[in-house]
Amino acid sequence: MNIEFVRSVSGPEHTPGQTLQTLWNVDGSFYVASSRVMHTDNLMSLDETMVFPADSTGKITDYGDLAVEAPAVWKVDEHKVIIEKAVNYENSRK
Repeated sequence: MNIEFVRSVSGPEHTPGQTLQTLWNVDGSFYVASSRVMHTDNLMSLDETMVFPADSTGKITDYGDLAVEAPAVWKVDEHKVIIEKAVNYENSRK
């Protein structure tokens, strides 16, 4: 499996309510790893990294997540690990 970092789609801003998204090319298929932390009036809390299929521009093509990990991670290398897990899981379902 060849995993290539393409670019940051948004971020990195590590303040509550912000997102870091990175775009990856895995053997010609594209994925976005998206980390987010959000807290709203103690009613909802979000602190996770998710992986979604994407196109080559970084636009998410399907919001059915392929992987979810909590708490959110903020380093590109950590996103790569989650991308690899997601692609392995996706391939095992085929």
